[in-house]
Amino acid sequence: MSPDPWVAELAQAQRLMEGSGPVGHQSLRMVCWLLRSVLEQTYRELVGAQGADLGSASNRAALICLRALYDETAPNLADDAESAWTRLSRAVHHHAYELSPTLSEVRDLAGTVVGVVQFTAQRGRDS
Repeated sequence: MSPDPWVAELAQAQRLMEGSGPVGHQSLRMVCWLLRSVLEQTYRELVGAQGADLGSASNRAALICLRALYDETAPNLADDAESAWTRLSRAVHHHAYELSPTLSEVRDLAGTVVGVVQFTAQRGRDS
């Protein structure tokens, strides 16, 4: 397993968060889309590394598989991934009457996603 496919998306998300001047809510939504995409790729790779074939399973189903497969070796992994995925999904699909996530909230989510990516990269180096 290699984090290479996600380097570009994570770098783009970082550039959007560090843009000059105030970060607009549309930029933060783009960051959330990028982070969610990276997260989905990552936990699908983790499940696949355990020999499970997700096929066209939903992301919710993939998260359930992640929990079942890594509950003993990385008990917080599934909690972190599911929490981040849920919060990122809300951020990208919010209604006009809802507040967009703040920059600090998006940075917190980015930290969680990077943690899952780092776990995946470490697991790839260990195998």
